[in-house]
Amino acid sequence: MRKVIFLASFLIVILISREARGQGFYTSGTKLMDAFGNEFIIKGINVPLAWFVSDVNNNIANIRNKTGSNCLRIVVTTSTPDNAWQTCVQNCINNNMIPMVELHDVTGSSDANALNNMAQFWASKASFLTRSDIARYILINIANEWGDWYIANSQQYKWRDAYKTAITTIRNAGINTTLVIDAPQWGQDLRNCETIRNYGWDLINHDPKKNILFSVHMYCEWAPGGSSNVSQGLQAVKNAGLPIIVGEFGWQHDNGQGGVCDIPEGTIISTCQSLGIGWLAWSWKGNGGGVEYLDLSNDWAGYNLTSWGNTVVNGQYGTKTAITASVFNGGTPPPPSNNLINNPGWENGSNGWSIESPFVVTTEDKRSGTRSLKLPGSGSWRNTYQTINVEKNTTYIFEAFMKGSAKVNFVVFTPSWSNIKNSIFTPNSSWTKYSFEFNSGNNTSVIIDFQDAGNGTSYIDDVSVYKKDGSGGATTIKIRALGSCGSESMALQINNQTVQTWTVGTSFNDYSYSNYTGGNIRVAFTNDGNVNGCDRNIRIDYILVGSTTYQAENMATNTGVWNSSQNKCGGLKSEWLHCNGYIEFGTLKSAYIISDLPIITKNNRFTITPNPSNGQFKIVFENDNTTFNEIIILNFQGQIVYHQKAYSSIENISLNLNKGIYLVKVKDEIEKIIIY
Repeated sequence: MRKVIFLASFLIVILISREARGQGFYTSGTKLMDAFGNEFIIKGINVPLAWFVSDVNNNIANIRNKTGSNCLRIVVTTSTPDNAWQTCVQNCINNNMIPMVELHDVTGSSDANALNNMAQFWASKASFLTRSDIARYILINIANEWGDWYIANSQQYKWRDAYKTAITTIRNAGINTTLVIDAPQWGQDLRNCETIRNYGWDLINHDPKKNILFSVHMYCEWAPGGSSNVSQGLQAVKNAGLPIIVGEFGWQHDNGQGGVCDIPEGTIISTCQSLGIGWLAWSWKGNGGGVEYLDLSNDWAGYNLTSWGNTVVNGQYGTKTAITASVFNGGTPPPPSNNLINNPGWENGSNGWSIESPFVVTTEDKRSGTRSLKLPGSGSWRNTYQTINVEKNTTYIFEAFMKGSAKVNFVVFTPSWSNIKNSIFTPNSSWTKYSFEFNSGNNTSVIIDFQDAGNGTSYIDDVSVYKKDGSGGATTIKIRALGSCGSESMALQINNQTVQTWTVGTSFNDYSYSNYTGGNIRVAFTNDGNVNGCDRNIRIDYILVGSTTYQAENMATNTGVWNSSQNKCGGLKSEWLHCNGYIEFGTLKSAYIISDLPIITKNNRFTITPNPSNGQFKIVFENDNTTFNEIIILNFQGQIVYHQKAYSSIENISLNLNKGIYLVKVKDEIEKIIIY
């Protein structure tokens, strides 16, 4: 009992974060998430490494620089030398692109044994694929386009059963990353991804890691006259709660009847953009057999793009708008999302900022989004600043990403312009994070300022100011949302009372409420209707309670999604509110006292090994029934450092922690672990 009294003095802030896991990509609802817990939307290109090893490997940097792609799908066969494809993987990582490797050997096959041979190939490469410097970045596309028309039309269960075997083979080798599974019918499926919709959940539930991403290839099946419609098919998969990408597509293709079909490439790209779905265009160069028109570039280095390549790279939503995976951002996880800065990346121009010349908002370069702040520096000590509200005597972290050559002075001032803290940083040629801590003292607001401190040109993006872990105070709720028309009304309701309303724009933005102290949370859509031919709808990506993320599509109660099977609103899990209604998130505790936890006991529910540990350890459960096990790891400074469901009887944990004693909680049992 004395232990409980001792622990009662600590206030624990719950942080749900996969970034501590360090095991690579995973899926969450319909989203693909990277190892730092951030959504990753693929915009990239297929590269034919299997047939052009030197041409591809010698130009990975050029492809990145010329296209801005954030992912390459690397065509491999079982006869491709390991050194060739593993070099390509490393080259992608070195150039801040996610490598997705795929095996091309069984394209169009319906032989289940042949598919499992592909799985066995990957299993045999586990020593490479599970390396910590590889596993964080890699995606594995098990096999290209396995499954013929007959399987997609009337034997879909064969696709399911064959991939169940393949998943087991790979997972048994200790490979945990996201497995990408192509649709049958040469990747195209039939009738708006019917096979994926019918059996996708069977495969996810079969996977002990619950980490499957589906891929559809859009060729003549998706052209006018085919049985599938781009917007309807992709929306249907999203409505089913399944994660999907468009793994291949072109602008036209051989229709098998001596002609070509006209593929709606513009619709594919724009639909993916609106639904938050990733895509990979086919293909960089080297096409033959009458489909040379699918080459994106006339040369391997990308100096001379084809018309098709120009569409993919320079179009409105092309690869040059791709956002780099956050695992590459300075080599460290991004900050918590409870950011106090208004308009942190200047996506809304100067809104929220006072900008003095020579500073200027620009589209010339950016770390994310479409804009950044440019400084043509001269040492003028002119300013770009904004005032934010803070809590007294609280420690905050001030950070921003920069690149360039001009020195920039990061300054925190009191409201009367007295210096609290400053640091002059000199950036380099790549986007790098610069930061420092400051204490707010007796101030309830501070001025966050950038000053021109030297000659040259620099760019600043993604500014954050947030409380250092363990700070108290009321909790902020942030709602990540967009509207179809830009006139949608969204309300935050706490215990059935509306506490704040917003008009939602047509691109994703954060909408914040800063005084949450507990209670049932609902996000409501309140003005459904048609305005000027636009049908109002709201998409809720997620909400943040403090630094804890809750995905909208995982919530059991949604009264506003259109349920086409029942011809009414509600009754499905979804991010969307098509009708007046709400998504209910429930009562989300942002804090609790450890005395609420049970006394430390030993019920043999789980063991920790090794203990003491350097941060790399395993949690081994007493049996394989881990369905309802949640692992929570707490420190004594007011932070939950790990919170995740267990999907197998052995969970490998990799944490970068300070030395000390931590608590591991599973259900009603708490064990101590010592980190040295």
